[in-house]
Amino acid sequence: MTTHVEPTTAVVRAEQDSTRTDALVDALRALRILLSVAAAVLVVLQPDSSAGHRLDATFIVVAMVLAVANLLANLSARSALDGKNGVQVVLDAMLALTVMLSVDVGATPLVWIALVIPVLDAASAWGSAGAMTAWLAVSVAHIAVQLQTAAPDDSSASLFRIAAQQLAAVGAIVIPASIIASRLRDDLEKTSDARNIADERSRQLRSLSAAAERMAGAESPGAVVSVALEALVEVGFDRVDSCEMSVAHRSWMASASRGKSETIDPAEDVLLDSLERGRIITEGIGDTDANVMYRQTSLGYRSRIAAGFSTDDGRQIAIRAWSTEALELDSSLVESVGVLAKQVQAAWHAANTYEALARWSQQLAHDARHDVLTGLPNRAQLFVLLGELDMAETAMLFLDLDGFKAVNDSIGHDAGDMVLIEVARRLNDALGEGDTAVRLGGDEFVVVAQPSNMARVRILALDIIASIVEPIDVGPTMATVGTSIGIAVGVAGETPDSLLRRADEAMYVAKQSGGSAHHVSTSEPEIGPPERRGRNGRRGR
Repeated sequence: MTTHVEPTTAVVRAEQDSTRTDALVDALRALRILLSVAAAVLVVLQPDSSAGHRLDATFIVVAMVLAVANLLANLSARSALDGKNGVQVVLDAMLALTVMLSVDVGATPLVWIALVIPVLDAASAWGSAGAMTAWLAVSVAHIAVQLQTAAPDDSSASLFRIAAQQLAAVGAIVIPASIIASRLRDDLEKTSDARNIADERSRQLRSLSAAAERMAGAESPGAVVSVALEALVEVGFDRVDSCEMSVAHRSWMASASRGKSETIDPAEDVLLDSLERGRIITEGIGDTDANVMYRQTSLGYRSRIAAGFSTDDGRQIAIRAWSTEALELDSSLVESVGVLAKQVQAAWHAANTYEALARWSQQLAHDARHDVLTGLPNRAQLFVLLGELDMAETAMLFLDLDGFKAVNDSIGHDAGDMVLIEVARRLNDALGEGDTAVRLGGDEFVVVAQPSNMARVRILALDIIASIVEPIDVGPTMATVGTSIGIAVGVAGETPDSLLRRADEAMYVAKQSGGSAHHVSTSEPEIGPPERRGRNGRRGR
């Protein structure tokens, strides 16, 4: 399941503002391109009707470089409106001055067109003050050059024409350009704010969507909740937690948390309301129902979301999130958090099922290798164990209980089961490190001992005999059994079957001697092929 929401109001507003602003930016970029082309053409051609002087070679080269640089920058869609780009303003001013110096002073429309571009750029970056500064800088430079190149008797007339021209430019260019650029800048700032909000909302929704995918792979209910809490922290909440209704105490208990460490008591009215209504409860937006809100103003929280759900096994879970900021909890984010809660519910059920199947699988695997009554390893596990041991360092004690049939016949099979369970417990108590007790079946047990030091093995056999012969409480009475033990010490290359057979044969010798005794096998071991031997060098458990 993935989170799907419609575009937010912020996103729609951002798109509308962006379309309008982009159109204005494109128009200004087109004017810059026109200015660059005009400057390059005019400095090369230098028409005869120009200001009466020829431009020197250095000026022409510099102007061409600036024109080409400006042309390439604007053709590659780089905009001065991305910030207060003073370099772009200076570049436009120099190109405008180049155009103005390359044409006749009386060519007023062309001069104004050249002048409007740096004025617009400066106004968009710094407002009216920037527009006036750009106009003044270009105009003063233009006047200075014209006065230097004019004939002495024409200087007054040239100065008058230029002054009149520049004063007219204030009304025709600078003031309108300032107004247009100011609006353009306001639109850009609004667009930037809307885009930031839209980007933040997109990031939040991506976090929630990614959380849904991670929850789908969670292997436990706890992992599901952990993913959800981490996603809410990524969204921007300062503290999040999960609560569960305690059946014993009939109250909400916090079970997990992320973010700030303050302890916040669960608000039962909010959580219960969330569960009953099947929707999320929010605080910090206009449509909040104040009657069901639990305010945490003492801790400085200004926004909060609570969402609750019931699990398939009857548990009631709630997730809460707080923020110290007035988060933009618009309908899409609120809806997405609600969807997240439903996804937590679904993932919780899946993880619960996975856990149950995993436990069942583990239990089946355990039961296949262990005796159900005593919990000891069974015959199949015995041969797995022997296959991993070095037979030269392994001894086997084969136990058969004495008097067990009489207990079964006189007291009953339930008492017999109690005897077997107690014998298994006493066997485990008598074992040393590296020894393993196994129930073969019925009243037969095996002890695999390592190392196979004969003195140690004999002492172990005597300890087992002494332990088992003690009376066993089987309820209404006491039962007494003994045990006969056959001992076989393994040799290098011996097969597990051979070791078990020799220990079994020795056990019968001990039983024939009267029981509660042990006997060491003297029969020949069977040396088998490598695939039937124990793994040399491997030690027991």
